[in-house]
Amino acid sequence: KPPRTVGSRSAFRLPNLRDEVVPHPSPVRLPSGGSVQKIQPITGSKAPIAIVALGDPTRRDEGLPLRVMGRVRTLIGEIGCARHGQPSQANAAEAVQGSLALATRFEPGALVDWIECATESNRLDPLLDDRRRIVLIDTVVLGEKPGTVFHWHLEGQGRLTLLRHYGRAASMKMEHLAFWLEDDLPQGGIDLIGIEPADTESGEGISRSIRNRLPTICAQTAALLFRILVEEGW
Repeated sequence: KPPRTVGSRSAFRLPNLRDEVVPHPSPVRLPSGGSVQKIQPITGSKAPIAIVALGDPTRRDEGLPLRVMGRVRTLIGEIGCARHGQPSQANAAEAVQGSLALATRFEPGALVDWIECATESNRLDPLLDDRRRIVLIDTVVLGEKPGTVFHWHLEGQGRLTLLRHYGRAASMKMEHLAFWLEDDLPQGGIDLIGIEPADTESGEGISRSIRNRLPTICAQTAALLFRILVEEGW
């Protein structure tokens, strides 16, 4: 599909976003079991890194990024607890009090703002401005095996790196990658973590094939985010 625009940004296959962007907490339950947050004025400093899950839970697997980020956020929190001596049973929200400082809301000193997005595209820009690095999690239709996880990192003009999991040979050509920015890349660049869906028709809940691969998808996504956080000084 051709790229859609997020403000001045052009993004790869952004879904039809419907409701609102919201900072944690105060989740609103969605039919698929995902959640979004009510958008609120940003009263504190933004964290240098924004991790954003894009998705439309009314279109089956297009709601997958919201589910994945919910699980991965907890996994990263557990890793943070283990790395910094917190109790292993602590959840991601409790990890905010530790050295990792995962943000459940916009707070000074946080390393990461986690943003679940189901909104009109132009409402996303204010949350992404003034960041050092931005990570987008979205579904991407590339004709690969459902559940395949891709990672692109875009940094500066003309510098692009394609990464695939487990050493699989890169089979995608450059013209398949319709993801770019104009002149407003953050200092650390933008990462797109893309997940191949199986079913994007209207309906609630993810498809069976994706559900069966969900633990693997979450583990691969967590590994990518962990590496990104380490690169940014965690």
